[in-house]
Amino acid sequence: MSSPISAVVASPSRQRPLSFAKKLLFSLVATLLLLGGIEFLLAILGVKPRYLTSDPFVGFDRGSPLFVPRAGGEILRTNPVKLAYFNDQQFSTKKTAKTYRIFSVGGSTTFGHPYHDATSFTGWLRARLKDADPDRDWQVLNCGGVSYASYRICHLMQELAQYEPDLFIFYEGHNEFLEDRTYAGLKHRSSMQKLADSVISRTRVGTSFERILRGNPKPGNRMPAEVEAILDKSVGPASYHYDPQRSKDVLEHFHASLDRACAIARSAGARILFVKPAGNVRDFSPFKSESGQLDETTSAEWQELVTQGRQATAAAQFDTAATAFVAAAQRDPRHALTQWEAGNALFQAGRVAEAREFFLRGIDEDVCPLRATSAIRQAVTDAAARNGVPWIDFPRLIEDELDAVVHHRIPGDESFLDHVHPTVEQNQRLAWALYEQLASLGIAPPSKPDPDLIERVSRKVMEGVDPKQHAIALVQVIQILSWAGKDQEALRLTDRAEAIQPGLSEVSSYRGRLWEKLGDTDQAFACFVEAVRRNPKDSLAMYRMGLGLLRRQNYDAAKSCFENAIKETPVQAPVMFQFGLHMGLGASCMGLERWTQAATEFRKALALSPGAADATSALEQALKQTRVP
Repeated sequence: MSSPISAVVASPSRQRPLSFAKKLLFSLVATLLLLGGIEFLLAILGVKPRYLTSDPFVGFDRGSPLFVPRAGGEILRTNPVKLAYFNDQQFSTKKTAKTYRIFSVGGSTTFGHPYHDATSFTGWLRARLKDADPDRDWQVLNCGGVSYASYRICHLMQELAQYEPDLFIFYEGHNEFLEDRTYAGLKHRSSMQKLADSVISRTRVGTSFERILRGNPKPGNRMPAEVEAILDKSVGPASYHYDPQRSKDVLEHFHASLDRACAIARSAGARILFVKPAGNVRDFSPFKSESGQLDETTSAEWQELVTQGRQATAAAQFDTAATAFVAAAQRDPRHALTQWEAGNALFQAGRVAEAREFFLRGIDEDVCPLRATSAIRQAVTDAAARNGVPWIDFPRLIEDELDAVVHHRIPGDESFLDHVHPTVEQNQRLAWALYEQLASLGIAPPSKPDPDLIERVSRKVMEGVDPKQHAIALVQVIQILSWAGKDQEALRLTDRAEAIQPGLSEVSSYRGRLWEKLGDTDQAFACFVEAVRRNPKDSLAMYRMGLGLLRRQNYDAAKSCFENAIKETPVQAPVMFQFGLHMGLGASCMGLERWTQAATEFRKALALSPGAADATSALEQALKQTRVP
């Protein structure tokens, strides 16, 4: 008989074996625990995932840090070699219990372009925080880099993460298409390849194994240490062309950069706050348009409708213009300018709701997209939701204000200085919204912007602002807009510059240049004369006035103008400008039949530009006349 115990204790041969599924589950749990332990150990050892230290799409040449030590290392200040792109900022390396350190990062809007830090949204926020809680050490640093896109900002954040940040304010989206870069090695990756790379790059274990097996992987697309914009290598937007694949790749890169920014902030123990980018929707036409693939009949219909629309607009027949442009936009939905012209005609005709859609399509179809497209703006809100971070809807802030005042929601010149840079007042509005967000997060004390507070903070911000420097800064914007072919928009900006600081010769001179480009030589000449009246030592204005006098065959006055301009021109002036002055003076002497003096001036021009065909030909003519009996 069997023992009673044997009835209870089963023999090993009778145990039920584990199922394959359970074995697989136990093995997976054990592996994950092992990997988790290794991940924890690597974190203690200071190993960082590749995701935090390198961009998955591009690499960067070695550059200089943004901040360098000063005062024996107690102060960090903007590196002098970076001042062409960044504001001069400084902060103490030591943090106390009262210190709260904020880095505002982004492009030229964050910088405060065309002005500087004081009237940027960062400058306004700094002043508001110090007014609300003067006992706290508010370190609000403006790290906006002119022409910097999101991937460059992430690269910068890797440096800033070392400086014990408490908060990053991230405003990006307008510069994503500015630099030329390729995505050749990434275009054909499968979803599984993308997932595998994401896991490897976001974990210390994956990054370490990758380094052991492959070394440090380097993206094929290397970027220079500083910005080299496509526009810098071309005449205006000429290098841009319709490229839907590139647009898709740029958008994917932007999504990745937003996620990386959040990860870098978290790794530094800091919060991050996004700002949805805003731009001039109504009063700034697209930079470049290209037609879709239209057949001959449709193309002819489109051209006829555009002609009708422009004729009706010139005659202020906006309903007729709207009908023509809407029909043209339907014929060629890819032509950005047609979409914008339809929006403009509809707006002028009072059909505001319809106008908004066409204006936005004009931005989205711009072949040279230097304003955040709808997809870029949506990416910001998606990334905020995906990463659980707060964000400011800057476009809505502006639209709500417009709706309250003028009863429409299409921002234009009243809110922006050009295509994307807000007015000083809108920078203040954004700073106020940022303050309210910080208050809601418990970072800043609750405070409402009453009239006394606004006046007090505004006085502190504006007391250091030089109106002349602001007007000169607008002239620089005018020059850039004109170079990009936006002469009408640039001309409107001269009125704003004149209002800020009346009487500047630079403003009148460039206004004349714009009228000249638009074909009105009489208006142009009057502006050049006014510029010289304002400043008789402005050699550029005198040069342009001299050319106008030459065209009018007033050779005596032209000769005097060029002579005075040469006298006032410094030796370090651009060679081709000096060349033009001597050519103008030579032509004036030719008109007065002073052949010898003309020949002398043409020889001076040739000395500045040897072999120049126009100078050589003019000299031959002058010498021929000196030999006439």
